[in-house]
Amino acid sequence: MSRSLLALLTLATLVAAGCVTPGSVDKSSLPNVDAKAIVTKLQGLLASVPCDAKTIDEKTSENLKPIAQIEFDPATHGEIDLRGDYLLSARYQQGGFEVVNIADPANPVKLGFYQSKEKTAYDVKWMPDNESAVVGHGRTVELVDVGPLMAPGLTPEKVEALNLSPTLVFEYKYPDPPAGHESTNMHMLTTARIAGTDWVFIAPNDDTGIALLKLEGEGKDRKLTAVRHIGDDQPSGGPLGPHDMSVVMDEILQKPVLYVANGFEGWRAYDVSDPAKPVQLATMPNFGTAQGYTHTILGGKFGSKRLVATIQEVGMNTLTIWDATDFSKPVPVAQWQADKTDPTTPEHNIQLLDGKLYVSHYTKGMYVFDLKKLDTTPIAGTLSLKPMAHFAAVKKEGMAAGPVNFANVWDVFVHRGLVYVNDVQAGTSVVGFGCLTPGDITQTSVN
Repeated sequence: MSRSLLALLTLATLVAAGCVTPGSVDKSSLPNVDAKAIVTKLQGLLASVPCDAKTIDEKTSENLKPIAQIEFDPATHGEIDLRGDYLLSARYQQGGFEVVNIADPANPVKLGFYQSKEKTAYDVKWMPDNESAVVGHGRTVELVDVGPLMAPGLTPEKVEALNLSPTLVFEYKYPDPPAGHESTNMHMLTTARIAGTDWVFIAPNDDTGIALLKLEGEGKDRKLTAVRHIGDDQPSGGPLGPHDMSVVMDEILQKPVLYVANGFEGWRAYDVSDPAKPVQLATMPNFGTAQGYTHTILGGKFGSKRLVATIQEVGMNTLTIWDATDFSKPVPVAQWQADKTDPTTPEHNIQLLDGKLYVSHYTKGMYVFDLKKLDTTPIAGTLSLKPMAHFAAVKKEGMAAGPVNFANVWDVFVHRGLVYVNDVQAGTSVVGFGCLTPGDITQTSVN
């Protein structure tokens, strides 16, 4: 595989149809970082890693090679998000998030963490300015300035000596859950800059649709203001409603599209060119063999088609690929399960990039699928949906399969041509993949 030498490791700025994915602020280098040397070293480490593996089984396939491990404390760490030279990892059981400098991916450096008052952190996401983040708790979402840990030349020793940590800018408090719902939580977050405005989308798990917040103000006066709920005017069919969502630039419509994994109610899609006035594009009820809690969703263009991937976290845990080229008529074309003898073992987060689908699968690990090779004949495409790479989970004593065994691999993210696989206890593995080019700024997850 050819690996072009890239001298810079900064994230590019992409602008399309009023929806902006901004570049990272380049003030994050470790002392004496030589970007060119880092890329050269990564190329050398992964030079012999092939794109295609001869076999895919329970072991880590030959086309994946771990190059570093970021270890945290033993408490559960869940969601991760990466921008520029930084990785954020949600401290699910302790609250807040870790901040890791990944300027040199083979030698990541844990700089510090943000400790929230509430001892939960259901999700953490970078804001579009790439200097602040939002972290979700039970009833609150915190806007946090990560800047104190992004000064040039910081080391863990300097951070400790100067007592540096991210700082709270604003706390948004979610209203009481509606009648008939005992609880709510800020479980999944997505951020996007659309037409020059920064937005935060929340799945509150109380069957009220997607809560939409708008960022207002400047600097220390910034705040998150509730605008509306997206989808709360639709018929309800489940106790929880949306669980996760994604906002992507649709290459066919050339508009930002919000995909919603609608729990037990299936999935939906909206044109959010103006998030305050969303236009519904698709509604797909939960039906067929993949009965369960639709947890995660992503869509993208493959050739002339728009494909949408969904997974179930609870129930008949099935990866389903839909042909949604015509949003009014989504058609399931293929389905896959890691173990048909135990179809209840849960899947979790997914990423789509350059025709490949990355799936985190709790106790099974992480799988990669090449959707460019998918047969899009309805249902018959199932025969062609097979993983092309597998990263094995770190097995622990007493770990078993089952519908609520939420252990091991929680999240996956592709960043600058490397795959970051987050294990709830083992930490984040930095993994080379033979089909990616380490250091390539275009090979980065956009959701």
